Amino acid sequence: MAAFKVKADYKGEFRRLTLPENTDFATLRAALAGIYGPPEGGDAYTMGYFDDESDFVTIGSDAELREAIDVTSANTTTPLRLTLGVAGVPMDKPPAPTPKPAPTPTAAPTAAAG
Repeated sequence: MAAFKVKADYKGEFRRLTLPENTDFATLRAALAGIYGPPEGGDAYTMGYFDDESDFVTIGSDAELREAIDVTSANTTTPLRLTLGVAGVPMDKPPAPTPKPAPTPTAAPTAAAG
């Protein structure tokens, strides 16, 4: 069975987990509550991610979770990066991720004349 990786951020505390590809939204919320404990000041977590166009998108249903998985599954080494909030409390949109600079090419060593 295929799986997807999640990297969650709640108040600056990052956690990673791997879930079955058929995980639904309620199961994901329960898994996050199992890791972080009950949300402070609310009864459920809210969550969002940056999509492939660098827009912050909130996930609130099974269909939106499927879309988030599809968007990030193009690069299997990159986890679905979730920012968590608390239901009923406005979630501040985190700053967009900064693209990593391309590696600088290095010159091949030359043989010393001798």
